[in-house]
Order: sequence, then structure tokens, then C-alpha cells
Amino acid sequence: MKRIWFLALVFFLYSCDSTDKKSDTPDLNKTQVQNLKVSEPSAPISEQKKPQFIEDLEGLKFFSKNQFKLWKSYKLSNSYYGPGNHKNYSYESSSRLGIEAHIKNKNILESISLSNSNSDIGVEFVKLLFKDINSEELRNYLEINLNKSINQIYETTPFVFEKNKIYAGSVLYGNTLSVVPGPDFKRIPNEDELGKKESYELINKLVIKELLENLDKEVKSKKLNDKYPLLAIYKEPFNLIPETKIYLYYDGLDDGPIYDKPGAKRLGANELGRVKFLNGSVEAKTIAHKELEGNRNYFYVITDNIQGWMGRPYIMKNKEGDQFFMPNPITGEKARKVLKISTRQIKKIFKNEYTHLIPSYDSISWDYRIPEKYRREGYDMYTDALNEGYRQHQSLVNSYISGTW
Repeated sequence: MKRIWFLALVFFLYSCDSTDKKSDTPDLNKTQVQNLKVSEPSAPISEQKKPQFIEDLEGLKFFSKNQFKLWKSYKLSNSYYGPGNHKNYSYESSSRLGIEAHIKNKNILESISLSNSNSDIGVEFVKLLFKDINSEELRNYLEINLNKSINQIYETTPFVFEKNKIYAGSVLYGNTLSVVPGPDFKRIPNEDELGKKESYELINKLVIKELLENLDKEVKSKKLNDKYPLLAIYKEPFNLIPETKIYLYYDGLDDGPIYDKPGAKRLGANELGRVKFLNGSVEAKTIAHKELEGNRNYFYVITDNIQGWMGRPYIMKNKEGDQFFMPNPITGEKARKVLKISTRQIKKIFKNEYTHLIPSYDSISWDYRIPEKYRREGYDMYTDALNEGYRQHQSLVNSYISGTW
């Protein structure tokens, strides 16, 4: 009997030990599962490469300025949204603004929305996508609709711009602005890019500026060629000034050099001769000025024997040679541009063949903000108008004479 009780006791103890060992494993797995569930439930789904639209969106200054952070990304139901790979990217910010972007097949923007905004931020947000949208019309639409109570965002009447639809209204969780792009929308433009209207306005200014620079060279060439051939062949921009009597002198020196172009020998100029100061200052006249880097200034001077470019320190106002014609430019003073060319002279150029003054497409220093797609189109439009429209001549003449270009 004792043997039977002993065996029963051993069997009981073994069973308890075995049960305890088996119960350890489920408890450990349960803890692991719980840890997995509570570890950042809103963390974004990892993916090898983000859609390009999402990359562009997260790179915007607007995005970083408002401190947007990805809250979560998740797949959307095919049964509701239709065939394809649908995914939503949800962002929150420190200022309560929110962004939701619905991407299809990794490269198609189905919709993007901004929540808890106002009309100013809404306009700023939409113009990131559509540069040429009318800001005032959009602002009026948002001021009327953004805080109007509705059941769902797409039941409101949209603001339509080139097949793109912008919806606004206030739903249960706050006001929402939702953009449904049209079929032609491909990407977010660069933030510094100009829209079509702004691009065309800037292209017009660039074309006109270069045309007037070409006109400037031609006018000066025609005016100076016979009388001042050395000045006429100088290719760099310079300022014509009224023909003015001056005196050439430098206290303590016997003479001063005259060069074939501004800048002296170290900048490649050739010395044409020297003006002697042994008998005092030498009377001359000047008609042009050139400012080089480093506050170095040269004047085109004409004497009885020689003409060419001479440095500022040799050019004096008075016969005594103790007043500089141009004060030291470190003081901020410079020779002013005064064009002694008549309106009649310029109009005469326009009456003749002037198309050679119109700059070529490749010669223009294009502003980086003008998108490539607008450059050629805008250039052709304005150069065609210049070729055909004599009504532009008076405007060009006035701009040239006033120096506003």
C-alpha cells in the first residue's frame, strides 16, 4: 500500500512539473506579441522606395516650415477605390495642420488634402501644385467654403482649374481642403519655379534688356566710329558721358600712360604713348568712362596728339591739377551715365533694318526659375512681336533714353 501511495505521489509531482514547463512558453510568446503590438502603432510602413510625389512633397519648404511628420501610411481597400495598388500617407504637424496623400500604383496622385488650415495657408498650399492658379479667386472660394459645415468633402461644389478640382468644407473633424488633380498633372513643380504668366513677363524683360544692350552698342558705334575709332571697337559695356574739358596731371610724376583699353598692362592693355607733365597739366577732353572691379576707373581721353584710356588718378578738374575729376570711389561717388544721343538718332535705326539687334535664344542669360517648357514658347512670342510690331518702337526708344533697362 505504501508503495502505491509513493508511486502516486511521484506521478503527481511529475505532472505538476510538466504542466509548469508547458505554461512558460505561452506566457513568453504572449509577452512578445504584446510588445510588438504596443511598439509605435502609428509607425510608417517600411518600403524600399517612396513614390516620387511623396519624395517631392517631403522636400518642400512648406513641409519643413510647418514641421510635418509622417504619422502613418497604409493600404487602401481595392473594393472601395477600385483596381490598383492604393496607399495613403498621413502627416501631422505641430501646428495642427494635417496632410493626407492618396497614391495609386506608386506614381499617380489620386488626391491630396490639407486639414485645419485657413484661406491664406490654403492658397499657399494649392499654389505649390498649380503655379498659375488665380490666387484671389481661389482665396474668395476658400473664404466662402472652407468653414461651411458639410457631411463629406466631395459634396461641395469644387473650384476648377484646368481640369483640377479643389474642394473645401468643414466636416466633423475640422475644415478640409482637398485637391483632386486632373489627368495632366504629373509632378509638384519646384518651389522656385515661375508660373506661365510670371515666366512670360520675365522673358519679355530679358529679351528687351538684351535688345537694348545691342542697340546701345550700335548707337555708340555709329556715333563714335569716325571720330573715335579706338573707342568704337571696344567690345565691353561702358558709359558715355558729356564731352567734358579735363586736365591730365599727376603731382610728382613726369608723365602718365594712355592705353588702348581700360585696365593697364596687367589686364592685357597695350600702352599707346605717354602724356608729359613736365610743363604742368595738359588740357584734354573725355567722353567715356569704364568702371572695373576693385574700384578701378578709366576714362577715354582725347588730347591734341593722342587718344585712349587713362586711369582716374591722372584725370583732373582744374588746370592746377589739385582736384580730381572723379573723387576716390571708396567714398561711394561714381560717374553718372548721361547719354548724349538724341531720340531722332535712335528712331533712325528702327526705321531701317533692326532685326539683327534682337538677341538669339542661346545668347539670353536665362533665369533659372523659368521652366524649360516656357522659354522657347515665350521667346518666340516676344521676338515675333518685335519683328512685326512697330508700336513697340516708341516704348523701346523711351526705355533706352531714360536708362530704365
